[in-house]
Amino acid sequence: MATTASKEYIKLIKRFPLRRIRSKSEHSAAMEILDELMEREATRSQDETDYLSILAQLIEEWEENLPELRQSIQRATATTPADALIFLMEENGLTQSQLAREIGCDQSAINAFLAGRRGLSKANALKLAERFRVSVSFFLPLIQRKAS
Repeated sequence: MATTASKEYIKLIKRFPLRRIRSKSEHSAAMEILDELMEREATRSQDETDYLSILAQLIEEWEENLPELRQSIQRATATTPADALIFLMEENGLTQSQLAREIGCDQSAINAFLAGRRGLSKANALKLAERFRVSVSFFLPLIQRKAS
């Protein structure tokens, strides 16, 4: 079934075509659009959300291939989810209360998570992943699967 792309989608494609990112300047342009679309979460159209989803994948692919970022990711994934959040908060100069306000959750939830008293809800893990532009897996415990 063929569908027609909306004007918003065509405008985004003209501004930044959805293809593999090949340079730092393309990465910067993609990040600018990503930021704009993330800020408009409540008013984004479905086509804009679809564009955002693919754009985020392209950005992630680019970033995973940067040696310095790959090393940071490896260090972060070797730590606990709470340690990863502490690192990201320090890197961004955020307090628990500032972060709680930014993602719309209670500071007590962040405090309890960082102290190891409880895990994060999936909703809060998703909000953190969006805020810091990392995979949600940074904030969720590793699930070990038993061999069948």
